[in-house]
Amino acid sequence: MHIELQRTNSELEHSLEENTRVRGYLSRILENLPCGVLVINAGGETQIINPEARRLLQVPADWAPRAGNALPDAFEKLIHGTCGSGSTSELEWGVPGSPANRCIGILRANVSRPGDNSNDTIWIVRDTTEEKRLASEREATRRSLALAEVATVLAA
Repeated sequence: MHIELQRTNSELEHSLEENTRVRGYLSRILENLPCGVLVINAGGETQIINPEARRLLQVPADWAPRAGNALPDAFEKLIHGTCGSGSTSELEWGVPGSPANRCIGILRANVSRPGDNSNDTIWIVRDTTEEKRLASEREATRRSLALAEVATVLAA
C-alpha cells in the first residue's frame, strides 16, 4: 500500500511539473504573438490581455484585468455591441483620435464548448492600417491604368 501511494504521488508530482511546463510555454507563446489577444468573460471582464493587444488598444502598462480599470471606451462599446451575434465575426475598427486613420482588424470567436456556461469570448486584434493603405494604392493604380486604356482607345 505504501509503495503504491509513493508511485501515485510520484505520478502526480510529474503531472504537476508537466502542467507547469506547458502553462509556461503557452504563456510565452501568448506574450510573443504578433497579434493582440484578449479573452473576455460573459460578464464583460477581461481575463487575458497580451502585450500586443495592450499596444494596439493603447492600454496603459499598469492596467490589470479585473482591477476595475476599463479598456478604451470605443473598444468597450465595440465589445458589447458584438458579443451576442453568432459564434464568430470579423470586423474593422477605426481607432478614434489616432493619427493616419489607424485601422484595427478584429476577429471575435466564442471559446465555450456546448454545455459550458462560461461563455468566454476571444478577440484577436491586429493593425490593418498598412494593408488598407496598400489596397487603396492598388485600387488607385488599377483605376489609373483603366483610364489610360480608355484614353488610348479614344485616341486611336
